[in-house]
Amino acid sequence: MDHCLILTNYEYAKNPNTENPLEKRTNARNFRNSLVRTDTFIRTRFLNETEVQCINLILKARARRYIASSQKEGLYPEKNLQLNWSEIGKVLLPPEDELWHYGGEIYVGHKDGSSSYHDAFGRTTPENTYLNKPKRMGKIGQNDPCICGSGKKWKKCCRDKNEAQRPASNVRSIRERNLAFCRGIEKILGLTGYKTWEDVRREFNEEHVKQIHEHFSFLWPADTDLISLLPKPDNTFRALYTGIIDPRVITEFAVSSTLYFDEIVIQNPFMNPKGVKPDYSPTESPHQFLQQTLKNVVLILTLEPFIATGYINFIPDLCFFDGHLRSEMMSMAQERTTSMKIEDEDKIIMEWLSKDEFKRTMSMLPKSSQRAQFKKAMPELSDKEVEELLAHTENEKAKDPLTLLQEDVFSKDKGGQLTVMNLSPNFEMSLYIAQLTGSFIITDNQIRWKELMRAQHTEYGIVTYDWNELTTSISQFKYILNNHPDIVFQQRQTGKLGEIRKVFREIYSVIRRQTSSEKINAVIERLNTQLCKAHEKSTKEITVGEHDDYFGTFTCVIPKGGITDNNIQRLLLSSGSENYLNNVPMAIFLEHFHADV
Repeated sequence: MDHCLILTNYEYAKNPNTENPLEKRTNARNFRNSLVRTDTFIRTRFLNETEVQCINLILKARARRYIASSQKEGLYPEKNLQLNWSEIGKVLLPPEDELWHYGGEIYVGHKDGSSSYHDAFGRTTPENTYLNKPKRMGKIGQNDPCICGSGKKWKKCCRDKNEAQRPASNVRSIRERNLAFCRGIEKILGLTGYKTWEDVRREFNEEHVKQIHEHFSFLWPADTDLISLLPKPDNTFRALYTGIIDPRVITEFAVSSTLYFDEIVIQNPFMNPKGVKPDYSPTESPHQFLQQTLKNVVLILTLEPFIATGYINFIPDLCFFDGHLRSEMMSMAQERTTSMKIEDEDKIIMEWLSKDEFKRTMSMLPKSSQRAQFKKAMPELSDKEVEELLAHTENEKAKDPLTLLQEDVFSKDKGGQLTVMNLSPNFEMSLYIAQLTGSFIITDNQIRWKELMRAQHTEYGIVTYDWNELTTSISQFKYILNNHPDIVFQQRQTGKLGEIRKVFREIYSVIRRQTSSEKINAVIERLNTQLCKAHEKSTKEITVGEHDDYFGTFTCVIPKGGITDNNIQRLLLSSGSENYLNNVPMAIFLEHFHADV
């Protein structure tokens, strides 16, 4: 062989004596589009016999199955080498006087007049230095804020975790970015001053939409390593919520269940404008996003206290940061949904949301258009009755916090409004995120629940339940819920239902461990006893009816082998994460309690 191609990481070539050789390199990705300058390849180097043997030894050490050589003695390079491993590694380093060819930035001009940017690490946007955090120097105090940005104390967060179990601490955390986004929204809309929400609805315009999404894009650049920011599997009783992400329905179960779970992961519905075509971008075509942006703003501001305290982890869409993941997920979803059927229970919710959206749309039409619509739908109405109906619509419009108060939202020259139904994350991403974060899955959506049930692990085609008596106990209880986020937050802050959260935490910890069959019955009996006592105590901590409380049920499944999908396992292997669950151990379906008739 006359030639040998050696590809060396740029950062390693510049600093081979790095403190932590296992640390991920800047913008390390398994899949991405790259721009390579082959004209700068170093072609002046000639390897001597010892260097060739060093390279052969490295290849042999990393070979999984086979090695080959034109000569038998070439198969045993270790016989002729007296060098240690670190010295052998130096052979792969490029000549120091040739490194000046590399680094810097490349700007590419395209035929259509557009241009693109590429830096030395494959990033297509300049580094956002605002998101970087300086390394914490000195000893961290037990009660100091944790370096990961969770808002918790160091002793209650990352102190007892090794490096692989901690979220990244060299950049701003998901929580810190969400809080910065909330502050940005409040400043853009004038909520930091004397403006009321009615003022916001009256003045909300295209520039607000543009600025809000530009701020979101600034906080979440395309090169973000989101997986490194996600929480890792630990002792936290963490749930991933998958369902309709909408301020009108999310408080019913997802927010209310923070009383029972340590932390709930919810996907942020805000769209990153860098990931869509200009015609569908909230920064390039902002008018059509007025209504949807207002709803999303209401949602994140409602969740802000839960985000600040870590009760809710509000994560952006992972697919924006990984084009390969997005294409794989879309391909899987298309194949899966060819025979999808919407269940009656889900139809009721979707129809209600659609009717509510229709009423809101009608109320935002110009008065002349409303009159015409009323006359067309109810020709028997007199002019006086039409005016009374208009007045009633105007009154309802004023009371609805999700309705814009402008007259030109649906004007002919500006077009309509784009309404998005977010049932997120989808089945594939739910399993992917849950396993990455060590979460179980909760949902109030029948479609998603049936998808999860079909993904239960089977042995010879049969699903086995070792924890059946425990799941029966969990499912038979009524759980107190509340649709008012401020009340739920106050109850959680004052420690209400802490005992039942503790028991649930232990249950989840136990089922994730491999408990032997002969010990399961004793463990189930102990956990059932603890659960009964904790549930009885919870009914005394919160009085039903005092704050519009209601009962819900938690239908729980804990299949042997968990909930899993081979395609998701493949995606996890290529995710770059070193710490994830082999399956989703548990799933819970949330619904209202229905008394037997």
